[in-house]
This record gives sequence, C-alpha cells and structure tokens, in this order.
Amino acid sequence: MTQELKTLEETAREAEMCKQLRARLYSQVQEVNARLEAAEPKSITYDYNDKAGYKPQYIIDAMNEVFGLGNWGYNELYNELEDGVMVAKVEVWIAGIEYKPVGYGQGRVTKGDVGDARKSANTDAWKKGFSLFSICARAYRGDLPSKEETKAREAAASRMIAEHNARIKREAAAASSQGARNPGEAVGNGARPLPVKPAASKPATHPVEVTIVHDDKPAAPIVETSSQPEDNTPIKNMEDIPSCSQLRLKAAELNLDWDTKVIPEALAVSIDKGKFTAKDIIAAGDEIHPLVCRAIARYLLKQALSKIENKAS
Repeated sequence: MTQELKTLEETAREAEMCKQLRARLYSQVQEVNARLEAAEPKSITYDYNDKAGYKPQYIIDAMNEVFGLGNWGYNELYNELEDGVMVAKVEVWIAGIEYKPVGYGQGRVTKGDVGDARKSANTDAWKKGFSLFSICARAYRGDLPSKEETKAREAAASRMIAEHNARIKREAAAASSQGARNPGEAVGNGARPLPVKPAASKPATHPVEVTIVHDDKPAAPIVETSSQPEDNTPIKNMEDIPSCSQLRLKAAELNLDWDTKVIPEALAVSIDKGKFTAKDIIAAGDEIHPLVCRAIARYLLKQALSKIENKAS
C-alpha cells in the first residue's frame, strides 16, 4: 500500500511538472510571436510569389531573447538537389521538450547558385519545423499584410510625417515673423519669438486626419473623433515612433500595467484637459495615434531611466 501511494505521489508530481512546463512553453511562444509582430513591417519578407513570411534573423533574435542562447536549435537531416530544387529536412528542438518535430523546405537554384539554394531550403525547413510549436503563427495563418498593404501603410506613414513636419515649419515661420514685428513679445502657447529658443509650451489640440491600415483590408482615411496632443518635434521617419505592440512589450519588461499605470500617467495632461479619456485609448487597442505612441514612449523611457538610477543608488 505504501509503495502504491509513493507511485501515485510521483505520478502527481510528474503531471504537475508537465503542466508547468507546458504553461511556460506557451508563454514563451507567445512572447516570441509578440516580438515578431512588434517589429513589423521590418520583420516581414516576401518570396518570389509575394507570399509573406518573417525574416530569419528576426526569428533567431526573438528565439535567443526568449529561450536563451543554446536552448533551442535544429539538426539538419537531409539537404540534397532533387529535380533542380534543393530539398531539406530538419529536426527542431527546444531545451527541456521531448517533442522534436520535423520540417521540410526547398530552395530554388537560380543562376547555378546551389549554395544559396541549399541555405534557402535549410531556412525554409527549420521555420516550418518551429511552426509546429506555433512559432511564426501569423505568417503560417496568412495574417501578415500583403506587399500591397505594406506599401500602402508606408505611403500613409510618409504622408503623416510630411504633414507633421510641414506644420512645424509653418508654425516656426509664423513665430519668427511675429517675433520680428513684436520683439520680446510672447507668441502662441507661451513660446518666445525666434531666434530665442522657444520655451516649453502647453500642448494644443487640433483635429488630425489619420490613415489606419488593417491587416484584413486596405488603408482607409478617417478623422480622429478626439483631438490628439500637438507635438512640435520633427519626425525623420516611422522608426522614430514605436508601435503600440513594442510599447506594450516595454511596459511589461518594466512591470508596468498598461491600463492602470501607463495610459493614465503617460497621458495625464491630455486626459485632465478632456482631450480624451483613458478608456478611449484603452478601447482603441493597438490603433492609437502615432503621436500618442510617442508620448507613451517618452514616459516609458523616463520610467526605465528612473529604475536604473534607483539601482545605482
């Protein structure tokens, strides 16, 4: 009877360990996919048929960051030329997981470059193998934006940047002109006339026309129902503005709750002035205005620096 109880206890412990391992693996897979999605569209590539997938280096970086160096990989079992096409077979693995799925891939030989085709087949195979862990799920579900949608998104972003920077130039020119007529007199929102460097001014509001692109339909222009905080810092390119997904990841790394901490504190001034509510931003999900994203990014940077200073002291 005692031996039976010990066996039952061991079985129960093993079952609990397996449950915890599955939960941890699921969480890690979700984090890898979140990192890949946060890096879109830079992480996306298109093959000769314009089929979307993730770039290998972005997958490798995400896997290393989440699982750790040496804790995942693959074993190539086969990579040979068949009827003018390189065909590869690999076995992929993650440390601590007995399941080692097999993936197949192929690479076209172009201009006699067999080496490049062999590399393409290998990459195609291990990407497919890891998809059996649900890694790169958006790519294999067909949820990534098409090449046309990506171009439309980039064009919309370029227009937004051009309009934003043009507004800044117009306002700077107007301030300079006003300063020349009335030297020493304050102009607009408390800013001082040029060439004196403008003092910090209170955010103003203005309706902003925004182009939002959804993965499942083409870009559609809309007008924000709530005014956005005016930002007088020029934008060089979209890389200056982190995506909402990237900001959520950073907030999680800093152990800051998005809904109850980040949104209310990062946008406190605008919320207090009634430009929008925290619920408006939360309800918008990942489709919040890029300038709001930049305001949140600055808040998260301050929080990160503050944590570094606290550790140093």
